[in-house]
Amino acid sequence: MSEQEITDLREVPWPERRLIGIEIDRLAGVRSWAGALQARVGSAVSQTTSAVRSTVETTAKTATATVTGSATVAAAAGKGTVAAAAAGKAAAATASATVAASTAAAGAATTAISAASTAAAAAVTSATVLLGGLAAAPAMPAVVAAGAASAVGLGAWRLWAGNLEEDLRRVSPGACASLRFPPGHPLRDRVYALHPLDAERYLPIETFHQTLFLEKEAALMTLLRALGAHQVTVTAHSGHASPEGFSDPAATPLAEPELLRTEVLPAPTAAPHIPPSLPWLEHEPAWRAEAERRLGGAGEGTFELDWSAPMGIEQELLKNLRRVGWKPDGVLHFLPTVWRFHALFR
Repeated sequence: MSEQEITDLREVPWPERRLIGIEIDRLAGVRSWAGALQARVGSAVSQTTSAVRSTVETTAKTATATVTGSATVAAAAGKGTVAAAAAGKAAAATASATVAASTAAAGAATTAISAASTAAAAAVTSATVLLGGLAAAPAMPAVVAAGAASAVGLGAWRLWAGNLEEDLRRVSPGACASLRFPPGHPLRDRVYALHPLDAERYLPIETFHQTLFLEKEAALMTLLRALGAHQVTVTAHSGHASPEGFSDPAATPLAEPELLRTEVLPAPTAAPHIPPSLPWLEHEPAWRAEAERRLGGAGEGTFELDWSAPMGIEQELLKNLRRVGWKPDGVLHFLPTVWRFHALFR
């Protein structure tokens, strides 16, 4: 699609807006330098012009005094002889011509300096306008996807996750007014990734995996409560032992399975069931199969929370974005992570 100004990001097919940056001005420093250069050029020209004018005025005054003195001498000499008077008058005329020529030359020099100043200022202005045009262009080319879906899906998100820094779309805050962000967001110069299950919600890329992992865990716990679980034992089998590890550069991968917690749940208030429209469930056939087993009378079951697909959101992406002027706040530490939830049902 064309790179025209976008007023509502929802109008853009989701594959073209998986990653957005909020109105960054990459060339502000260059434009600031251009403005300072223009000011310095103007100041230097002004000082030079003033110096030339001062020199012209001093020369004119000196020449005038010389002419006046010559005329006086000539007049006095003229009282003696006609030839002396003529000589004095000739000297005065020569001096006057010299003053006139000096004044004209100084005037021409001043005009030339003024013209040079105007040309320099115009050049700096043109450069500034050019830089402004470059800054207004998209920070990076957007991917145009033929037959792009209008709604986001987890499988398609994973399929499309390639070189996301090449797909990043620069947008203004106004274009995001109809979208949802965490409290306090969006912020300028920051980059956000589209939620894989919600086409109108964006997450800061620094906490992308941590947020989604927590949401998926919450969805699984909702399912287990609805199925009538009274006790759930959670074990981390690989990757991170805490969701915060996805944003912690010091986190190390598990060397062996680690028991995280055993949770006793309150007695259910309804018969075992699968909640309708439960986020993530349609993308987790193993969850549904285990839930169906429970509804068939099973007294326990094991459900796996698998977060192994980075979807292109990794530390290298943050590095690449910082190289071109974006300002991610934090780090990404993606590790394929698997937790298992063993539930006992009533």
